[in-house]
This record gives sequence, C-alpha cells and structure tokens, in this order.
Amino acid sequence: MLLSILRQRTTDDDVKRYAIAEMEAGGSFAYTRDVLARLNRRAVQLVDELDGGEGKGEGVRAILRRLEVRDVYDAGVHGAEPRPAAAAGATETQEQPGVAGNVQS
Repeated sequence: MLLSILRQRTTDDDVKRYAIAEMEAGGSFAYTRDVLARLNRRAVQLVDELDGGEGKGEGVRAILRRLEVRDVYDAGVHGAEPRPAAAAGATETQEQPGVAGNVQS
C-alpha cells in the first residue's frame, strides 16, 4: 500500500499524512533516527581519536553537532502534531538533541 502511494507522487495532503502515519507506525522514522544518531556518535568518536586531545577537531565537532537529528515533536517545529501515543517512548536521539534548524516543516 505504501509503495503505491509513493509511486503516485500525489499532491493530496491527506494521502501524504496517511503515508507518513504508516511509516511512523512501522518504525521507519525511529529506525532512521537511531541509525543517524549512531553514525554521528561514531563520527565524534573518530574525531576524538584523531585529535588526540589537541583541540584541533573542534570545527568538525561543531559541524557534527549541527548534523544531529532531532525529532520534529521534540524540536517544536511549527505545525508538528503531537507525538502519537504509540511513538511517545524515549529514543536515543531524544537524549542527544540537535539543532532545531535541521528539521524542516
């Protein structure tokens, strides 16, 4: 069902909301946020290892902080509806808030 909706390239906002709800219910967004958080932590770890405490990696660390993904529910994005009860549990990405500017409405 979801693939057929995506193939339609619809402009109907109700159909888009339905597709997003299906992806959220299936855990697609939670999985994506988790993978991105793990990759970001690994990148920070590599910068720390390469830097060796000299402080030269601060610019890269600043970029990585800007790349942290933040849940739209937690970022206060204009127009974001309240988190569905089934998805309201804590996630790894909620423990590492990013920059609200990374999330676009």
